[in-house]
Amino acid sequence: MCNRNRVQDYRTKLPKAGVTFVHMWIPDASAPGFPAECLRQSGYNP
Repeated sequence: MCNRNRVQDYRTKLPKAGVTFVHMWIPDASAPGFPAECLRQSGYNP
């Protein structure tokens, strides 16, 4: 079975199992300024 068919089968089975596909963008933790932005958003002031 080729990869495309496996993916299609997998994606067909998920909703039947009660699972929904969600596409999410997450921040890049290695980006410059990431730690400072986390602190800013958390309200933590050392």
